[in-house]
Amino acid sequence: MKLKFLIICLIFIVTLFPAYGSTTTSKNVDNSMPKGNLPGWKQVFADNFNGQYVPVGKFSDCDHNAMDPKNAYCNGLPEPQKSIWWAYPHGWPDTAKKRKYPLGGIYNPEETISIEPLPNGDGVMKIKMFNNGGENQVAAVVPKKIAGSKYGRYVIRFKAETTPGYKLAWLQWPDDNNSCPGCEIDFPELELDDNISAFMHHKGDPDGKKQDAFDTGQPYGVWHTAVTEWSPEKVRFILDGKEVGTSEGSKVPDQPMSWIIQSESALNGEQAAPNSSATIWITWVAAYEYTGE
Repeated sequence: MKLKFLIICLIFIVTLFPAYGSTTTSKNVDNSMPKGNLPGWKQVFADNFNGQYVPVGKFSDCDHNAMDPKNAYCNGLPEPQKSIWWAYPHGWPDTAKKRKYPLGGIYNPEETISIEPLPNGDGVMKIKMFNNGGENQVAAVVPKKIAGSKYGRYVIRFKAETTPGYKLAWLQWPDDNNSCPGCEIDFPELELDDNISAFMHHKGDPDGKKQDAFDTGQPYGVWHTAVTEWSPEKVRFILDGKEVGTSEGSKVPDQPMSWIIQSESALNGEQAAPNSSATIWITWVAAYEYTGE
């Protein structure tokens, strides 16, 4: 009788206080942030945002050493976040705006990025893109400790609202475009109302038209763990513990790149509705240097 009563109480507690996003969390992936090294990889960075609170407005004054992601900083951020994170400065155009699409956006870290606790105690980096009735207000954040690395393993757990007119393009981008023309690795990428995909752009193709593309068939609206493993002449893309594609050979980038967690305007012709918004939650990130062991 006591055991039956205990089971009923436990069911009641789980129902009353569900984990954030628990109904949509992948069942085969551990939600806890990975810690420690792996064969061939040395962990150099991890952040689960637990116990942190950085309100909207603190990711400000980010135009310091902006051409050097490893040493760039947002002067409005408190420590330790100031030493860990950087964001594209206010006013930089996103990809759609650079291409002169009908509706593009500008990076606006002050109004789009925060770090805050959830009801279950987990911390998240929250990115809320929005349309202000004119152009889109978007965000790109950079983990500084893995910036400028040649090869790496990049892991991120996230969930995003499937609002039309916005997209993710979380990528590895060369610190010096001239040293590695065409080099770019994108995962996850595509519009938020589309499936998550991965793209490996071929080294030596400055037009960016040659690429390997992999469609995961998975939507953005649930929790996912995405892994990009970039090593000599090989890039692997893994979503929720399942490999979704591999690129190999001399087309793989081989120069230092930085991890840009870039969220921006759609590029598929969709336009964000006036006064719309799209929120992204990141509950942890981890990054590794390649050791080749």
